[in-house]
Amino acid sequence: MPTKTYQISLDVEMAPSSFGWRDIQAFLMAKVGKRGKYKWAKVKVVQDPNVGRFTIPDKTSPPLRIEVLPASVDNMLHFGLYEIWSGKWKGGLKIHQANVTEVTSILA
Repeated sequence: MPTKTYQISLDVEMAPSSFGWRDIQAFLMAKVGKRGKYKWAKVKVVQDPNVGRFTIPDKTSPPLRIEVLPASVDNMLHFGLYEIWSGKWKGGLKIHQANVTEVTSILA
């Protein structure tokens, strides 16, 4: 059984009262299993509530992809959006949907 690769993204929106997201660096992170090693991607979070729904990571950022080995005993996927390093309070981010999509590659 081959290794499977998954791509992770979030469909989000900012509430009119959102705060704390401007000029910060957020990270979309994922790992497989409790003891897995995190993979991460720097992502942009647009604080403007007039933008409407948008996807993290956006099309200008590289996608977050993670591989799941078929022989893994613990193959539970753990992922999230993180920004704790700035020390700023944040609010108003609405997460509408988390997307985990299997990536299929076409070998030539």
